[in-house]
Amino acid sequence: MSMYQRAAQFAPFACLTGHDSTLEQTAKQFQQNIIDMENPDDDIL
Repeated sequence: MSMYQRAAQFAPFACLTGHDSTLEQTAKQFQQNIIDMENPDDDIL
């Protein structure tokens, strides 16, 4: 499912208070998880 289709699926919930900020926070966390997976710390190994 494309990001556009996913956004359209949840668009009706945009009227909920704080929905936009929650989506932004979730997106930031998701992006950080991807960065962390792509660049593992050498200290972990």
